[in-house]
Amino acid sequence: MRARTTFSPLEKVIPARYTMVSTAHLRFRVEPAARPAIEAVVAPFLEETYQRYVARYRFEPRGPVVFELYGAEEHYAVRTVGLPASGWRGSASAG
Repeated sequence: MRARTTFSPLEKVIPARYTMVSTAHLRFRVEPAARPAIEAVVAPFLEETYQRYVARYRFEPRGPVVFELYGAEEHYAVRTVGLPASGWRGSASAG
């Protein structure tokens, strides 16, 4: 049952805590508090950038490009490596 416990944040916490913001070609998973900034500044800028690159490189990805901006380290870790604690914090602060 360890695998079940490990993935519970991915199945329960992340869908309940985060919201999706969509544009024509992009999707953003963010905390609700970040939504106004994403909608007003980030999404329009990246949508414009997306369209400029599609025109420049004559390539358009299938489906939307998804950005996931997590507010908690354990949510990021579960989503990226499958474990609630990835240990990256210690290595990033060393030096």
